[in-house]
Amino acid sequence: MKLEKIPHRIRRHALLIFTALVAAFVREFLQYHHYFWDSIGQFLISWIIHYLAVVLILVMSGVAIKKSEKYFLDDEKPKPNIDAENLIFYVSIILLVISLFIFFVAHVHVIQNDM
Repeated sequence: MKLEKIPHRIRRHALLIFTALVAAFVREFLQYHHYFWDSIGQFLISWIIHYLAVVLILVMSGVAIKKSEKYFLDDEKPKPNIDAENLIFYVSIILLVISLFIFFVAHVHVIQNDM
């Protein structure tokens, strides 16, 4: 099945779910220093909590963009159209990159402490 056949809306929400999974995985490593949860229940609870946190960050970002765009964007130029689907994509990608960066930095820190 080609990825192009999947509707854009479903791909964006899958990206949001995947971002929450990566954030939960990184937090599990940082907090408990292991890669996997003790049970499926703990995994699902952690994933749901991180999904809600990602959605909360998404909503706060959307509100901040809408409230502050008149102060930072030129009135003479047309304003970019940032709808909910684009916001989901941009915020998910940013959070995914930040999570992977934190994971990388944590591993570099662990490697340096072992030497």
